Amino acid sequence: MISTRRSLMTIEMPQDRPDGFGGFVRSYVAGPSVWARIVPLKHLYAREAEQSELQVSHRVTIRFRTDIDLTKRLRLGPRVFALRGYFDPDGRRVNLIVWCKEIRS
Repeated sequence: MISTRRSLMTIEMPQDRPDGFGGFVRSYVAGPSVWARIVPLKHLYAREAEQSELQVSHRVTIRFRTDIDLTKRLRLGPRVFALRGYFDPDGRRVNLIVWCKEIRS
């Protein structure tokens, strides 16, 4: 499985600064780099009653980490991926599957 992780992605962490009007401006700073396997796919999940929506365009496999959450994002060169979900596929804390949506930056 390690040999299939051929893309070096950067985990970007949010940094919020006050905007002077009671809100904040979010920017992202580069964090650790991880080797990843990225698989393009297309999946759309929507529940109309509660208006929740999950759009996924890529599945990324990385080594298991405990610091991943949905506020972070992944970068591969100029491409940016917003995290939509993640899980440990077998519960052994070896791999982490991350569902992402590629965003335009």
